[in-house]
Amino acid sequence: MQTKRLFDKLLKEDKDHKVISALGGVLYKNSLDMKINAIGAMHGEGYLRSALKVFWDDYGHGSNEWIKRCIERTLENDFDEYAVSSLLNCSVSLVVPMCKKLGLVFVSSRGYQNFSTGKVHVLSFAKNVDKVRKRYISKVIEFGYIDKSGKIVDVSGIKSIKFDGSYVCNNHQIFGKGDASYYRRATLPYGRWMLPTYKSFIFDEDKNIYDDLDILIRSKLLMLD
Repeated sequence: MQTKRLFDKLLKEDKDHKVISALGGVLYKNSLDMKINAIGAMHGEGYLRSALKVFWDDYGHGSNEWIKRCIERTLENDFDEYAVSSLLNCSVSLVVPMCKKLGLVFVSSRGYQNFSTGKVHVLSFAKNVDKVRKRYISKVIEFGYIDKSGKIVDVSGIKSIKFDGSYVCNNHQIFGKGDASYYRRATLPYGRWMLPTYKSFIFDEDKNIYDDLDILIRSKLLMLD
């Protein structure tokens, strides 16, 4: 079993202690949460796709059950970095319907160019939206996926975003600048950040890429009223 083999190897080498602890959890209690912890710990220690792939395959990574639990944990626990990392390499075609099923409203979009993967589309979702004063959104999660393959390469979890003044709502999307609290982000092939406050977080209307989204993706979004 790959879990026991890596556990014994790291224990002998006395390295990657967070990974040892997480793998020990899988060996002790072979549960979904333990597996999510293990994948998250390995990503946090800089394990690349080649090393993660066998565990993705063994643990049922990317299934609807996996995606649902990772999203729930990301929104429920402001310090859960493992759940954020464990959403990487999932398929946007499964992630978007799950967001809708969990009542997450699509609030904004943007894009950027990645030198190795090409165009990345980022979709932002929120559980709670202040529609009266338009001052904040909370329980926010973002998914950046490769336009061509649909694979998730960028995930962020945010407790809340408090806007400077009021946000602007245009074409069912939110735009504005504010401070994001308890910001967690993970990317492929590697990279992870945790910030108590992300100053001047921006939903930039000039970077809106909604019209460029695949029609099937758009049809599965729970739109903002």
